[in-house]
Amino acid sequence: MRNNSKSVATLKPAPSPPSNDNGSAAEPVELMTFEDPRRLAKMIAFGVFTGGLRYLQEVTGRQLSPPSVADSDRSHRSDVMTADEVAEYLGVDRNTVYEYAARGAIPHKRLGKRMIFRRGSIVAWLDTAVVGGDR
Repeated sequence: MRNNSKSVATLKPAPSPPSNDNGSAAEPVELMTFEDPRRLAKMIAFGVFTGGLRYLQEVTGRQLSPPSVADSDRSHRSDVMTADEVAEYLGVDRNTVYEYAARGAIPHKRLGKRMIFRRGSIVAWLDTAVVGGDR
């Protein structure tokens, strides 16, 4: 059973010395709260990656460009494919994809008039088709 409660990550900055250079009390420390710890982890990983990228650029003298955060989020969306993308992935004509889907051979879902395909389902379908074809 899944726990649907909201998960919150809180970061506390490192403790600062009790006083600053002129002997007065240090400023209060503000806590940072994040609603989604996974997003926080992605942001940290992205920061580490870009820092490493900058280092490599300095060492090699070549200009390298990091992927954008939008590109990393797009990878989750690429699990859903259109008939054109499935056709390109399988190396067949788009009409062949529609024919196989209409017969129920290729796993798909209808979204209004559109057919959509999950990449994982296509791969699993291919695996069973290859295993079935070898017998």
